[in-house]
Amino acid sequence: MRAGHSTAISIALVLNIFLSVYQVNGQDLIISPEWKNHFTNTPVIQDCVFERVLLSEEFHTNLYQFKSQKNAFMLREIGNTNDADVDIIRVRLNYAGRFENNCWAIDWAPDGFGTLKLYPNTTNIWSIMPGNGDFFLAYVAERFFFSALYYGIPNLNPATVTWTEESKFTAKTVDGQEISGEVTEAVNGLPTVLVFRHPDAKDQTFRFILEYKYDSGLDLAYYPTEFRLFVKSGNKKKTLVDIYKILGLKTASKPLDESYFDPNRYFDKTSAPKNRASILVYSNNSEYDVSGGLPQEVIGSSPAETLTHLRRVTAHPQLIRFAIFGFFVVSAIGLLLVVRHAKK
Repeated sequence: MRAGHSTAISIALVLNIFLSVYQVNGQDLIISPEWKNHFTNTPVIQDCVFERVLLSEEFHTNLYQFKSQKNAFMLREIGNTNDADVDIIRVRLNYAGRFENNCWAIDWAPDGFGTLKLYPNTTNIWSIMPGNGDFFLAYVAERFFFSALYYGIPNLNPATVTWTEESKFTAKTVDGQEISGEVTEAVNGLPTVLVFRHPDAKDQTFRFILEYKYDSGLDLAYYPTEFRLFVKSGNKKKTLVDIYKILGLKTASKPLDESYFDPNRYFDKTSAPKNRASILVYSNNSEYDVSGGLPQEVIGSSPAETLTHLRRVTAHPQLIRFAIFGFFVVSAIGLLLVVRHAKK
């Protein structure tokens, strides 16, 4: 009697574990409400440090820090985790922020000091593919931290996420592409595999696969500490294209003060080089150098001109490759990969 009872319990435990991990076609999966609500009810992120592995650069790892809330963000590339506690650090390629409609970026420069670019009273330039090369830093910055903040889904517009079933959703990218997705595996309500595709792609077998790992230590207990993005077409082997690791994530119970997103907090005006433009202001489709106090109009650049300029800075080839990769791939990875595979 006891042996039979023990066997029945063992079978029940195995069955429960199996069901908690995987259900056929995701029909019976129960997804954590917090995990799902994160898209449209995102907490205030007081501080997040994450690393991103660049597979195109032989698994080179870059480290980033961001703060975000509904009306503001700040993202910057950092050299090490100690930089996260310091306001003024060596300027790297990705550095931008905004508060309400005032946006800014600190552009990398060969002298390591950088150039502060101010975009006062702008409308959504951080979420729209820019026609002006001077604006692409803010756009790429939001794409970077959105991938880290929204489970690794590239180019996602989180406000458009709608759960049509318990484990299935629809959404759009920031440039309007349709997305259909499904959580196919989960453990205790936390997704471990998510598959999504673009319904209008010519190759209907092409899809993205996100795999998640969870660990303790984050303020958001439901948030994964690592996600890996794969692409797959037909019965071909899936290909790894992106890795994000969340090293630390702290939330706040109320919106952060404007000072957390103020460029003056991160840009040292007193050390500004005197032999070149160090502070630029963009207004009414014109660019002004205000480094010396009085504004002087200068000529802006197109995205192609900006990248051409970056290629000429031969002293930092790694940064150049990263700029090109970031602008053409990271900011629009979904679009580029779908187009490439759909044409085959």
